[in-house]
Amino acid sequence: MIFSLFLAYVQEIGRAGCDGFPSTARLFVNSSDVAANKKHMSDEMRQFVKLESCRRVYLNDYFGSAYTGVNDLSLHDCCDICRKNCDCSDCQLVVEADALVAELDTLDDTPSVPAACRQEAKSLLESYFYEENMCIGEGILLQGVTGLSTQLADKIVKKMDKFVKLDILADTFPNIRDHYLKNIVLILETCCMAYDVQF
Repeated sequence: MIFSLFLAYVQEIGRAGCDGFPSTARLFVNSSDVAANKKHMSDEMRQFVKLESCRRVYLNDYFGSAYTGVNDLSLHDCCDICRKNCDCSDCQLVVEADALVAELDTLDDTPSVPAACRQEAKSLLESYFYEENMCIGEGILLQGVTGLSTQLADKIVKKMDKFVKLDILADTFPNIRDHYLKNIVLILETCCMAYDVQF
């Protein structure tokens, strides 16, 4: 779901921190979402998702206040755009992981893995992701919280020969929890054994 009104999105991200505890708001969007919702999406929301400058500055400007940044370095947390120009080790790690994912996307599919094996792995991953998302959301799909999505299953199956190794999977997808990654590798290994695929 993509928010059509900017204020609706702002209200949702505001709820994330309403209990007084630190929180993170993540917006997953692609150009297809924007194009499909063009008629219903407000100009502010469209601008926000297509920004090439700081999202925090945009939010503060929208509400008529100036963003002064964070003075306490322990609270340092760049938006996705600012992270690309930040020199801190946390931001650089995320930028490097994003670059690795982009590089892997340009590689050819895994020719040594039979199509039937990849299809079964995809089906099992999607079923597993669905169950995990349902457990977290108590009946509500929360793939934005877990990171477990159909798109992730597609990426993993496309490079099955690489992602059957836990260290490569963890380096490529650092935001996915360790126990999810271990289960993903277990699913891939099971499919490879069933089809007698060895690396």
